[in-house]
Amino acid sequence: MKRTVIAAIVLLLAFAAPVIAVEGDQPPKGPGLNFDQRKAQFLKMFDERIANIESTKTCVQAAKNHEEIKACLENRKAEMQKNR
Repeated sequence: MKRTVIAAIVLLLAFAAPVIAVEGDQPPKGPGLNFDQRKAQFLKMFDERIANIESTKTCVQAAKNHEEIKACLENRKAEMQKNR
């Protein structure tokens, strides 16, 4: 009896988790961003990240010692915090 109850609970949780995950991926209903707006927003965010990484890469390439590399990475971290 206990095994049956435990098995039922495990199966219930196994099937409930994917259903909840699928519901979370649904676009907002009603007023909100449509697909094209969200896509543009993501692309803008990715472009900003790429620019930040390229800037950090250039800084590290120009560094002549460990302290300069550390400063490059600290600047990148500060930029990432600012963009959040």
